[in-house]
Amino acid sequence: MRKDSMSRLHARGHRTSPPSSSVASDGTERRRLTRPRWIRTVASLACAAMLAFGSTPAIAGPDDGLRVATRAHIDSPKTFWENGGFSLKSEDHGASYPLDDVVAWVGKGWGTNDQNQYQFQVPDNPRLTFLGTPGDTWYMAPANPWGNHDPIWWGFGADTDIPVDTFRDGSFFLDLLSVDGPGRVEMLNYMPHEEGDAEDPMDVSRILSSSVDGRRSGRLTAGQHTHNQTLFSRPGRYALTYRAVARGTDGRTIESTPTTMRIQVGGQRPKAKPQPSTKERFDAAPDGDIGKTSYELSVAPRASKEMDGDENLSTISFDAGTDTEGTLTLYDQGYFLTDVDVHHGKAAWDELLGSQRSVLQGVFTPNDGSSPRWISPTLPYVPGESAKVTSPQGHGTWPTAEPDPANTPLPTERYTPESGDYTLQVEPAEASGFTKVTTRFRDPKIRGLVTGGIYKTPEARYPTSVFSDYIENGVAVAYYETDFLAPTSQFRMSVYPHPDIDAFKGTVTLEEPVTADLKVTRPGTLTIDAAGGSTEKPEPTPGPSPEPSPIPSPEPSATPTERPTSTPSQSPSPTEDPGPTPSTPTPTSPSASPEPTTPSTDGTQKCEDPGLARRLPIDNGHVDIVGKTSDGGLNIALKDETRQHSTTTVEREIDDVKFVVGENARHKRHGAGMMSHELDFLGPENSVFYGMPQTQQEGVLWPGYNTQDVDFGALTEDGVRLSIEPKRMPRGANFGLFTTDYIGRPSVLIGSTQQKHALRSTFATHVHANWAFTKPGTYAFDVAYSATLKDGTPISSKKQSLIVVVGEPETDDCASAPDDGHAHQEGMGPGTGGHDNSGRGRTQHDDAGREPPGRVGSPEGDVADKEPAVGQGNAPANGQGNAPADGQGNAGQGADAKNGAVAEVGHREDHGFATSNAARGSSASNPFGPGTAAAQAQNFGSPERTVQSSGSGTNESSGRRPGTGTLAATGLRGQLISALALCAIAGGMALIVMTRYRRGKTSRNTSAPTAEN
Repeated sequence: MRKDSMSRLHARGHRTSPPSSSVASDGTERRRLTRPRWIRTVASLACAAMLAFGSTPAIAGPDDGLRVATRAHIDSPKTFWENGGFSLKSEDHGASYPLDDVVAWVGKGWGTNDQNQYQFQVPDNPRLTFLGTPGDTWYMAPANPWGNHDPIWWGFGADTDIPVDTFRDGSFFLDLLSVDGPGRVEMLNYMPHEEGDAEDPMDVSRILSSSVDGRRSGRLTAGQHTHNQTLFSRPGRYALTYRAVARGTDGRTIESTPTTMRIQVGGQRPKAKPQPSTKERFDAAPDGDIGKTSYELSVAPRASKEMDGDENLSTISFDAGTDTEGTLTLYDQGYFLTDVDVHHGKAAWDELLGSQRSVLQGVFTPNDGSSPRWISPTLPYVPGESAKVTSPQGHGTWPTAEPDPANTPLPTERYTPESGDYTLQVEPAEASGFTKVTTRFRDPKIRGLVTGGIYKTPEARYPTSVFSDYIENGVAVAYYETDFLAPTSQFRMSVYPHPDIDAFKGTVTLEEPVTADLKVTRPGTLTIDAAGGSTEKPEPTPGPSPEPSPIPSPEPSATPTERPTSTPSQSPSPTEDPGPTPSTPTPTSPSASPEPTTPSTDGTQKCEDPGLARRLPIDNGHVDIVGKTSDGGLNIALKDETRQHSTTTVEREIDDVKFVVGENARHKRHGAGMMSHELDFLGPENSVFYGMPQTQQEGVLWPGYNTQDVDFGALTEDGVRLSIEPKRMPRGANFGLFTTDYIGRPSVLIGSTQQKHALRSTFATHVHANWAFTKPGTYAFDVAYSATLKDGTPISSKKQSLIVVVGEPETDDCASAPDDGHAHQEGMGPGTGGHDNSGRGRTQHDDAGREPPGRVGSPEGDVADKEPAVGQGNAPANGQGNAPADGQGNAGQGADAKNGAVAEVGHREDHGFATSNAARGSSASNPFGPGTAAAQAQNFGSPERTVQSSGSGTNESSGRRPGTGTLAATGLRGQLISALALCAIAGGMALIVMTRYRRGKTSRNTSAPTAEN
């Protein structure tokens, strides 16, 4: 996304004449409600909402009643192996569901930095011309949302237990068979450099496309997951049909039943309960004399800008010319877009209609017989222009779907190529530091994947640089980086034909020395499977073949990269085989682990665990440091999905394994993002370090941490704390755990030089980050989970020793991990300025972006439960200069007196860049900035629950907009008697809360803040 669309804007709140206000740094007025007034306002607004909207009729969309996958980590479709075959499902919140029971909703969404993350504006990049001209705008499900899951964090992948050993080439393909919808669909990874970086030919990786046969299939293997930008050229309802397919070792085709995934792009969230269809409602409404009405349906550019991206929206308006109630159903290209309530004869909806011409249409259904129904004539939409149609023009025809003609079905019949010949060309790329690999096939109908890498030696298992591209019209073009070429480096490449292609995998190994100026042209050929089912596979090219790519990244990024990749991912569900039982809980402080050192004859300490040889080595694939609550305590274990020592998911003792980070995991510190001061622990520019990346990468271990099995309901609001404390490291080495955003900006979570040793999760989460080690050698960490039960009892897991063997050290002397006497922090250093005083800093996030539910009536976010933590409310924050930390302007410029440690008064509140709600930071487990408004329409911890803000009902789109200026669904359907009863209950609850608040205020004011050590 271009920088000119990244302006900082504040969320619009539903204002209810609160008693106090402030001025934010951009000059806009921000208002807040003090606690007693806020509580009274909740009760009055709740009553008003119930009485006003209790009789509003239900409105219906075609996917109402389905499970809505949105604002969460979604793997869909995810491939499973069931009953001897493939099965495609949707997985979210750790559970899987049939695709037929699910609709994915891609609505509007903003990150916690207030920048939109639902729009993709085409940059001026020659590798993105397939998306249109620079400035064109697409609807987007982001590859890496900023600090939350708005509007959806969506990818696809495969379960661990798929028997790839029985498949030819050890893998299978996911096919996008067809797309039925108003626009095109593109899935890609785009990782742009920051301004000032050199051009990167690897910044775009096109994965799946609705309109290009060569981009309709993605190669997968067991346990693999990918996240990417999923783009839609128009809003509306889409149906994507997929299949999983493999060729068995016996030559037979193994495929799933074609399965359709429903996606609602734009519009409002589908309703929880099914309702009569639009056609049924329309048929039941009175016809009347449409010639006597003055209905008008219009579209025009949005008149004002309140949120980032509003300048790209269009407002669709309906005016009945009379005081009538009903429902307006909008269509785009004949596909359902959304239902909007009509109040007092008016309705309006802001939508991202894209950059293509479209045909809109509206269907008005009145609630009673006072007004006639109406099918509007078609309303042409031209980007940037205005248009309208009126009822004197009469009725239009019923909306008819007009699919985008660019979307074509994928042929699925077997194809025997006329020739398997191809030409391999290797040459320096135009951009310095890259080599271009072009593979051209004589038969342009061959589909599949070309992948390979540069190996340090002929015996090396994993590549130091990788390249990959899908074959499109008989050509694949890939690149690799040349940072770590050695005199012994070897070039290896594989061609994986799609299972529909009757050809065997081909391999090429070049004998020429691999240098930065390597220029080679070689012929090659795939052996044709003329019988269409032969299991004999002759090698067409002599020489060692590359290892089958266990994690064929859909993004052809080489290792080392100029910046660590940035898309977190979630693991598959555990299997039936639990492996060794995790350690039993210990409700006391963790005990020290054995010192991982042995004496040396030269007087130095060796960074070796006495039991290093017995530990199981793991060097590739996915693992998680898992926390679990059990029998009132906490357990810790390593969830191993690597398939290196078992074909199923296994939980192991961390004491029994060692992470191995090889020479293929080296990186150089260069590029604008990597030169951030946050990463100065890595050394000066061009320093070499070793890294386990934030995204899954071939040949490198991919560790995460996982609290999905923690019962947070039994814990205090502080959640669980994962400590990763260095005990021994190579002398002079540094270690850090950090994340990067979608343009490479880093945030350090754990750092040996900053004395940051802990991560906190307040909701079930599964997170991956970049692990960085500045020297080869053996590193030892004490790891444990800890928490506090609601009754005040501290609990913790058994402390275990995590050993990481890095690189190939010439010597391995070590020193104790640095300790300057400071408390181990969970803070993240100084903040960068506040937002408003709505209490957004109070909202605690984990890296999955989940947050506590907002309180009804809070205009933007939550307010402190009891006494504010240091820096919240009106109390000045230690270390924050002279500005009170109520979220205004630059109030969040520092940390508290303990340099980022959690401050506590009553309940622990915010722990991030600073402990103030003015700070832009967040909890140590979330580097992405402040919490999203707590009045958001979705509570991430409970996917089926919505939170209403200030009587606006279920918020439209992401909930950051409570309905001012556009229409929000009411969400309440009660009758008058029920509304009165609920009103009385709400008033009583408000009275109780107010009483408790007043009683506790005096005692809370006598408390003093303490810092967590």
